[in-house]
Amino acid sequence: MQVEVCVDNVRSLQILNNYGLDRIELCSALALDGLTPQPTLVQYAKKHVGAERHVMLRPRSGDFSYNDLEHSEMLSSINLFAEIGIHGVVFGSLTNDRVIDVIKTKEIAALAKAYHLETTFHRAIDMSADYFASIETCIELGVTRILTSGGEKTAMEGVNNLKEAAERYGSDIEIMAGSGISYDNIQSVLKSGVSAVHFSAGKTICEVDHFDVFSKVSLSYNLTDEKKLAALLNYLKQYSA
Repeated sequence: MQVEVCVDNVRSLQILNNYGLDRIELCSALALDGLTPQPTLVQYAKKHVGAERHVMLRPRSGDFSYNDLEHSEMLSSINLFAEIGIHGVVFGSLTNDRVIDVIKTKEIAALAKAYHLETTFHRAIDMSADYFASIETCIELGVTRILTSGGEKTAMEGVNNLKEAAERYGSDIEIMAGSGISYDNIQSVLKSGVSAVHFSAGKTICEVDHFDVFSKVSLSYNLTDEKKLAALLNYLKQYSA
């Protein structure tokens, strides 16, 4: 069972350094479900964390239908982060009809392959009009894995689709479950047969008590909760034993 933890700041990376993780997903703005990270965060992870580094390519919040300029930005980000030193990229491009953008996905996958990087098509796949057809498209395009909640808001809600995806496609592409995974529900998610799990094990930190200038959201940040992380990893260790 592969484990991936997502982080968006160096404080969380300091905590993760105490644990033997398989992968970390590096991003910014976890409150927006993750955007492209700062290069300095990736550099810090390379220096201080032993886990594989997989970098989010998401140039803005909002939908996953990107114009040519935004797509070019994503390609440029691959060049930049590959020079720093990463193991994979995380992305998701859809058309306005909520179908995987084959041309853009193919270009990202090809550039990543040129750098010997793995590719993860993220939870944009859960917004696609035909969930299982989208998985087949990812397989055809040579994507390494999908990060998915089974087409639903959380992995628990989509557990039946995760089970079907693992049964139908698990030998062709890695199915990594993510969204809302906690100690209370991870057992049910694992029973779906997925080969990897993704979570933040985070908590929201807000260290001010007045919001007359900025909103509470903008004055808060996500931090890895070490107790949540330890509990999840201990359970996964026992599960795999």
